[in-house]
Amino acid sequence: MRVKRRLLRHPLLIAIALCIGFGIVGADRVLFGLALGRTIELGEIDVFIVNSILTSLPFLALSFRQKQHVTPWIIGLVWSSWLAWGWLQKGVAYQRHPDGSGVDLGGALIMLFAPFFITAVCLAIDQLLNMRKANVG
Repeated sequence: MRVKRRLLRHPLLIAIALCIGFGIVGADRVLFGLALGRTIELGEIDVFIVNSILTSLPFLALSFRQKQHVTPWIIGLVWSSWLAWGWLQKGVAYQRHPDGSGVDLGGALIMLFAPFFITAVCLAIDQLLNMRKANVG
């Protein structure tokens, strides 16, 4: 019941969270295509959706919090964008000068698990801000 109430109470925040995830992943695909002079690839729509939802994870978690702070959202946005930018640069560099090594599996694992780490950090920061506000007020 609690989740249902929060879904009804915070639909705008949930929409913003999803827009952030889809925006970061969409921008990554667009920039990858433009950097290499290729068409923008959206053929694997299921991969695009999963990547977007994973990228949205920190923001979705924050949108379900009872008290809202802007700082964790900004930190999550900066880290998510920074990681996506780094992965984009690696991909473009490899496509321009392939060395036959294939996908960087370490980087791929970082990109897979980063949303969970970013979520944990953002929620911890949000909790700290809530505790600080409770102690001050």
